[in-house]
Amino acid sequence: MINKLEEIGAINRRNMYKVACDPDCDLQNACTVELDDDTIKHLSAKNWNAVIQAGLKACGYVEDQKVRNITVQS
Repeated sequence: MINKLEEIGAINRRNMYKVACDPDCDLQNACTVELDDDTIKHLSAKNWNAVIQAGLKACGYVEDQKVRNITVQS
């Protein structure tokens, strides 16, 4: 999953991040994604959570579980 997130530009493993993934959080611009065509996408905490949940489910890592937090290390 970490490799996929790095491939799509959602994370950069050169740094370590811990992200709280409360689906009820109203934080705007919680995540910035820069794509290889220089497009920049700003995700709210709710959208970030939805992307992570969808990715984990699509890859078969979760069924009905919810993400509590994410820690990424370089």
